[in-house]
Amino acid sequence: MASTKTGGHQPRPADSALRNLGATLVLLRRFADKNQEEVARAAGIGQPQLSAYEAGRKFPRIETLERVLGVLGVTPLGFFFAMDRLDHVLADLVKSGQALPDPLMSTGNGPGNVVFRRVVAELLRLGRLGRGREKES
Repeated sequence: MASTKTGGHQPRPADSALRNLGATLVLLRRFADKNQEEVARAAGIGQPQLSAYEAGRKFPRIETLERVLGVLGVTPLGFFFAMDRLDHVLADLVKSGQALPDPLMSTGNGPGNVVFRRVVAELLRLGRLGRGREKES
């Protein structure tokens, strides 16, 4: 964490990027209706490694991220689009004064599930979570 002039701390860009990447992986895995063990096994990594990516503790290598996305049926373009949409939804929550949910603790009708449903609905509406390969131009 970087110090501010007032003595407080603000997140470093890398911290924020890790959290957004992890939250997006959680959202896409939930959309695919898969658990961490299934995704990790199919992607050739350990479940603790996937957990670290989802929790924002580690960045995956590009090759690893591509394998995980392949298991989830999402293209890299779809992943970054989902990450952008999630970022916008969370920014809207901050602007409205609402607390940010923890996507890893999302159950029932809690705030994390509300964010999940909102982002997935927007992505489906925009056709960005298709299971086939998108043409990237």
